[in-house]
Amino acid sequence: MVTVTEFMKPRVEEICGTLPSRLGAGLLASAAWRRRLGRFTGDRTINTTSIGGFALLRAVAGLKRWRRGTLRYQQEDARIRDWLSRIAALAGRDYALAVEVASNQQLVKGYGDTHARGWQGFTRLLAVAERLEGRAGSAGTMQQLREAALADEHGRALDRALAELDRAVV
Repeated sequence: MVTVTEFMKPRVEEICGTLPSRLGAGLLASAAWRRRLGRFTGDRTINTTSIGGFALLRAVAGLKRWRRGTLRYQQEDARIRDWLSRIAALAGRDYALAVEVASNQQLVKGYGDTHARGWQGFTRLLAVAERLEGRAGSAGTMQQLREAALADEHGRALDRALAELDRAVV
């Protein structure tokens, strides 16, 4: 017999992200509720081949129809709209850089801490794009920065690359 175990490590942000937008935002804003929800975070294992484990995952899958009303959906939709509007605005002025900014989305992946780190690197590169606009070699520089962001999960290579860019600009 084969047993399938699902490993999860939800954070408070993910728990609140599954809730309706107003409720999730309210709970995230409350330190007391964050502490209470913190009890449900950490390493979790679900045996998906058991009746209870299968039923739990099936119930979560059943929430799909309410996805557009969740806090996570609202946040992600706003981020995507901002990213697309930046690309559209940039494309008319520096097309090659706009293509590289579009490629930066590959930094945001996964969930939990991986997602948070990817999002942090992504936002840092969006801020740098404004500084690079119109400069010679801006697209190549953005590509190098993205590669640095992908090089290690803690962002140290990106920190070094940004520091080097700051020294070159000064």
